[in-house]
Amino acid sequence: SRTPGKVLPSSETGNLSVLQPLSNLGIKISFPYLGNLGFLGRYVEILGAQLTLPPVSSSYSRDYPLPPLLSMGETLNYYTVIDSLQSSSGVQHGALVSDNINHTSYYTYDLSSYLTSEYAVTSDNNRTELLLIPPLPSYNTEFPRLVLGSQKASEANMGIKIRVQLATFSTN
Repeated sequence: SRTPGKVLPSSETGNLSVLQPLSNLGIKISFPYLGNLGFLGRYVEILGAQLTLPPVSSSYSRDYPLPPLLSMGETLNYYTVIDSLQSSSGVQHGALVSDNINHTSYYTYDLSSYLTSEYAVTSDNNRTELLLIPPLPSYNTEFPRLVLGSQKASEANMGIKIRVQLATFSTN
């Protein structure tokens, strides 16, 4: 039995995460190994980063639609959103891309600026995390849901993917 309001890792939920705001279920994304990039060289620069979130294909249908837009909020803890994830054109909404023929859908986010600033943080206690947020008023009035698989999910091509482009330099 879990206490309401607790964060539950996907390793305890069959490598799945669920977003359903009216049920108080949210998805938080963190990058616990970001600090390890320093081991790749004396100087490491993040040139670009893209996050792709493909919903579990069996979790949505015409009767159980996916949220059309999902913003991401930077959080210091699960509940306190300090800022929305930004891009050069403003707040990122991760617009849903759907391929109804192959039954694949996904949301994408540019994490280049976010990961660059997080990599510069020197203490893990000061790192933020990302929280998926459906736009208002749908947050309080509709019943969309999103089910994501972690990188350890069993269904092929189901897990969250991040692609990071790095420049590394080593000096003797």
